[in-house]
Amino acid sequence: MSAIAGIVHGTTGADSHIRAMTAALAARGPDGEGAWSDNGVALGQRLLVPDGEAAEAVPAVSASGRYVLIFDGEIHNAPSLRRDMESAGQAPERRGTSDAAMLAELIEAHGLDAALSLVAGPFALALWDRKERWLSLARDRMGVRPLYWGGAGEAFVFGSELKALRQHPGFQGGISREALTLFLRFGVVPAPWSIHPGVFKLEPGCILELRTDAPPPA
Repeated sequence: MSAIAGIVHGTTGADSHIRAMTAALAARGPDGEGAWSDNGVALGQRLLVPDGEAAEAVPAVSASGRYVLIFDGEIHNAPSLRRDMESAGQAPERRGTSDAAMLAELIEAHGLDAALSLVAGPFALALWDRKERWLSLARDRMGVRPLYWGGAGEAFVFGSELKALRQHPGFQGGISREALTLFLRFGVVPAPWSIHPGVFKLEPGCILELRTDAPPPA
């Protein structure tokens, strides 16, 4: 288990804001952290490293530098996918042995949709395309790993837990009446709602894309 968080349309202070957001997720990733930012976009990750393994740098970056990936999950078929890519000459530069490093290479070779169709295992991820300047959020079909997204002032924020979003100074909080009604009826707040208005759970098997030339989703 690890944890991810990010900001798009961020203003001054995005670096410190992403550090605060990932710090709130330390319990999910006590073994390390990393952050990346560029022109109003900031991505952060906390790591939980299995015993005997070395922590790799995060976020993972594809060989060309186009894609920046933060990833919470496991890819059960990662070794076979990497072998297939190497056999096809699609992994020109080995940038790490982690599942995230392999997935960044797979996305580089096939694109996000095709890459995720090949992956087996639970995950939640955020991918920043530096060329097209858009963000993609994705969860696996079972929805084992959580991912929340929403607005925080003029910024779009996301994270593995709501407490990460609450660390952004533009976050408004409050209670969603619709979510509260659902909770009283079912005993849970089902996706895509969350307890906060304007903040949502990404549904299992879904990809959410955000272009930086468009306003944050309402």
